[in-house]
Amino acid sequence: MSATTTTAKKTAQGTVDASFRRHEHAWSNEQYYLVALINFIDKSPSPFHAVYETAKALTSAGFTHLKEEDNWENAVLPGGKYFVTRNQSAIVAFAVGGQYKKGNGFHIVGAHTDSPCLKIKPVSKIEKEGTIQLGVETYGGGLWTTWFDRDLGVAGRVFVRESDTSMTSRLVLVNRPILRVPMLAIHLQDADARKAFSVNAEEHLRPILATAAAAELTGARPVDKSASHHPLLLDLLATELNVSVDQICDFELSLFDTQAGTIGGILDEFVFAARLDNLACTWLATHALLESLSSLESETNVRVAAMFDNEEVGSNSLMGAGSNFLESVMHR
Repeated sequence: MSATTTTAKKTAQGTVDASFRRHEHAWSNEQYYLVALINFIDKSPSPFHAVYETAKALTSAGFTHLKEEDNWENAVLPGGKYFVTRNQSAIVAFAVGGQYKKGNGFHIVGAHTDSPCLKIKPVSKIEKEGTIQLGVETYGGGLWTTWFDRDLGVAGRVFVRESDTSMTSRLVLVNRPILRVPMLAIHLQDADARKAFSVNAEEHLRPILATAAAAELTGARPVDKSASHHPLLLDLLATELNVSVDQICDFELSLFDTQAGTIGGILDEFVFAARLDNLACTWLATHALLESLSSLESETNVRVAAMFDNEEVGSNSLMGAGSNFLESVMHR
């Protein structure tokens, strides 16, 4: 069993590990890769987190983080291992063969870090029918009926003002059910209405954050009519990041189901998890590259794992597969 697999087994959630133990006699040690995959997915509810976790694994394996704006002329050498990120949501990792000569080729595996989800709108503050709701928009081609009655958290990045002249991007992951898109109770609709139901993304997918009454009773800050977001949301982010609300400049946040992934089926043969499209391939591409390093010295080409963002919306962005990201890395 590899070191990666051993670590994954030790750090896996109890439910996943216990699931494997039920049929441990029937599986080879390699099945523990599934535990590591599920852990990666659970830690990666946004593309930013997926890239962060991928970069962490690469760094642990001795890869050097290169920056696009730097000069690579004397930095990339045969036998070297490197990775580059763009927008914190796309990453290209590559290992240069020990026998590489200028003009040789590339072995490339591609994947993407994004998945269909609900994203918080730039102006999300909504109060209606005595509830504090969150304005969201659909991202990608999701099965939106599956988002009803789920325990939803939020994850992404927040831009924080550190001083009058500096701002940083910080990841945030609120892994608890602070939001819910409720389905109408069965006794409030007849059979024909249930059969004819079709999701209106603008009307039906707005999650509930709190009731207005509870917010008032608990002393929540009054709502600023000119503000883009409800103070409950901003206060939560400030608490999670240990900053003041005034330091929050902007954010890119998406909703995710807080239910952890697991192994299922009576023979423990299925992976039940969100974002399998395409975090499964992101993890596999990364670890295929890592486990190929033992033969890197005899390699004549460059081995590449490229993980892009925005595949779910066409890939035509600065960090998408339609950009110059991979081409630029290969050229340099």
